[in-house]
Amino acid sequence: MPPNSLRSTRLARGRATSEPSNGTGEGKRGQSGAALRVAGGAAGWVETSTELPPVYEHLFQTPFGWVGCAGTERGLVAVTLGESSRAEASAALACERHELGLDEGKVESNLARLPGWFQAAIATLKRYADDGSVDLAAIPVDYQTGTALQRRIWNATRTIPPGETLSYKQLAERVGLPRGARPVGQAMARNRLLLVIPCHRVISSSGALTGYSNPVGLPLKERLLAHEAQADASQKSKGKSQK
Repeated sequence: MPPNSLRSTRLARGRATSEPSNGTGEGKRGQSGAALRVAGGAAGWVETSTELPPVYEHLFQTPFGWVGCAGTERGLVAVTLGESSRAEASAALACERHELGLDEGKVESNLARLPGWFQAAIATLKRYADDGSVDLAAIPVDYQTGTALQRRIWNATRTIPPGETLSYKQLAERVGLPRGARPVGQAMARNRLLLVIPCHRVISSSGALTGYSNPVGLPLKERLLAHEAQADASQKSKGKSQK
């Protein structure tokens, strides 16, 4: 169950209407249960057990709160942010797994036993927490929810470099929706991969900061943008001094 009412509100926001799928359009991994029903034999239906692939998980602390990452063999499926304790981060990630139907198989959380790509993703996220200029666009993702349009919007959001922002209208135009600010806002609200899909870089046309789904809310969005702006300014300053 969600650890607080805020998370309950966040999870209830329209997610049940999204058809499960991943970035390749294959949908969820296998069956949602731990067994497949196979026809055969005089006795009729025979239930055969099958082991689900593991879900990878890791929690770590940053200046922006605890971060929780969950992934399948194909990529990250959820990144939570802003929790105040390891226990809350664990509960938030468990809630994400449950919403995605990924809570029935084995959960592997020993970092040393996690696949190389997952370890590299964690290392990149940790570097970002120290240096806002680190780009997270190469981290593999596995979209378990979202319409085709929402996945296009999420992919376009990943192209916004650290230190830059786009308005909802500009992002809509980038995906071929001149009047699609509302679908962009809906896609941002359904983003399960905070930081990796940097919805904090999407702002209103007036420059005002709007909605950010995490336990801290808009103050965290403001901090992340300031973190990236500071890193960008530092890089530019170093570039000038080297000329």
